[in-house]
Amino acid sequence: MRLVMRGVLVAPACYWDMPDIDKNSACNGCGPKGGMLLRLLSIAIPDSLLGLSIREACNIHDISVVVLKKDDADKLFYKNMLALINKRGGILAGVRRLIAKQYYNAVKAWEAY
Repeated sequence: MRLVMRGVLVAPACYWDMPDIDKNSACNGCGPKGGMLLRLLSIAIPDSLLGLSIREACNIHDISVVVLKKDDADKLFYKNMLALINKRGGILAGVRRLIAKQYYNAVKAWEAY
């Protein structure tokens, strides 16, 4: 699968080519998609790291886990979060990196369920 960079984010080419209406049905930002319990959990997982939106990185991950190996999709998710953090910079960058690592660890652990 060919990966393409747009701005600071990298995604499978099919993500960038996908119409917004299809993205909206396939992607849900950060957090799991599924039944009632998963939707409640998703509400508790923010799409931002201390005011920095990572929703696009989460949406890319939603598509990547379908078209890439799970481990590769998870690593790409982490790299995309770091790219967004590095682009923004500022005094919160270090704390955001720590939170991003927790998001990465959570998606890695999710495959066990």
